[in-house]
Amino acid sequence: MSITKGTPAANKAPSEYIPVMDIAPVGVDADPHVPMAGAVDFNGLVVGRWKAEIFGCFTDLVPNCIMATFCPCISLAQVLHRLGLYTFNNTLIVFGVLYGAYLISSMLASQVHQTCTYDGLVLTCTSGVNIWIYVCTAITLAMSIVHMTVRGRVRNLFQIPGTVLEDCLCAFFCGCCSIAQMATHTDAYTAGQCAFGPKDVLPGYHMSVTDPSAQPSATPVAAQYINEEKGVAYATPAPQVVIVQPTIVLETAPVDSNGLVVGRWKADICGCFTDLVPNCCMAFWCPCVSMAQIVHRIGLYSYSSALVVLAVLFTASYITGSWSSCSYMAGTIFCSTSSVFWGYVADVCAILCIAAVMMARMRIRAMFQIPGNACEDCLCAFFCSCCSIAQMATQTDSYTASECNFGPKQTLQGYVMA
Repeated sequence: MSITKGTPAANKAPSEYIPVMDIAPVGVDADPHVPMAGAVDFNGLVVGRWKAEIFGCFTDLVPNCIMATFCPCISLAQVLHRLGLYTFNNTLIVFGVLYGAYLISSMLASQVHQTCTYDGLVLTCTSGVNIWIYVCTAITLAMSIVHMTVRGRVRNLFQIPGTVLEDCLCAFFCGCCSIAQMATHTDAYTAGQCAFGPKDVLPGYHMSVTDPSAQPSATPVAAQYINEEKGVAYATPAPQVVIVQPTIVLETAPVDSNGLVVGRWKADICGCFTDLVPNCCMAFWCPCVSMAQIVHRIGLYSYSSALVVLAVLFTASYITGSWSSCSYMAGTIFCSTSSVFWGYVADVCAILCIAAVMMARMRIRAMFQIPGNACEDCLCAFFCSCCSIAQMATQTDSYTASECNFGPKQTLQGYVMA
């Protein structure tokens, strides 16, 4: 930053004095769909991509994972205070009331009286109407909307590519992991210490307050602007300054000889909606086909062999799952007497499907030198297998955008077919 001092007026001081301000980084315009290697701002925080994946909270099990799971309102308050969006106390009160209402309503919603009858073949249970079920659902939706909004604000502040739909999925299906991801990105906690208070607001971010005299010390100098028309005169005129803002250059992620991204995932775990057709549709409706295309693309197994095995596995999981389920209609629950047996079979099939997705994700991470661990792979495969399959398909370029092909693409050069 270069500063050029000017000569103040001889007879009359200017009515306003602009002090040297903490400067914010300026990012270079870039295509939001192009993967970035990422850079850092003057606070040392990563810009252009998430610092950790959605299931990367286990890097700092204490306190990040534990706080986001058992005290999410505190973690969210620390994140928002760290960015200067809201004060810690106000945010903690709002989220504390919201999470407290959710816990109370969920406990009341579970207290439903049921009357069951058995005719030798079907077990029929009739339950009364419990209004707390609807209250709990409404609070859950409100929490998801608030969480989605916060994640969107964090993405915009750090110029992270993504969509509102991705924020919605992360907030709804794995809110704890998303909170931990934001806490890691904003450096809102100290590793190995369970602190229930906030860290200082990052320099360069503004605290949402209206009274200038009540601004916290962590607020940047630019937010402490006062002129003499408010009754506070300066002893001497402040020098004029010329501010040269630094530029953050976001470099493209490294690629291998096939043009595939190396060192990080090309898309986030919920980034499959960039190519809704065919990636999202194939991973959701035909996961066995998408998985077979992936393993054939990187030369692990032949397409036909992988398709047969995966088709049997996923089909068995769907069929046994439907046989073990109960139907609900007009306050009455219908369950087959054999549902318990098929429930065990369905669980075994589901575990095998999850294991297949997990192992494929681990192999791809190792091939493309992507940071992560087996626990993260297990969580991705367990909580969102479809999103994980779509992420691997994007990474390996195993599909053609806007074309629903049920055949495989050629095996990548440099990979050996098993």
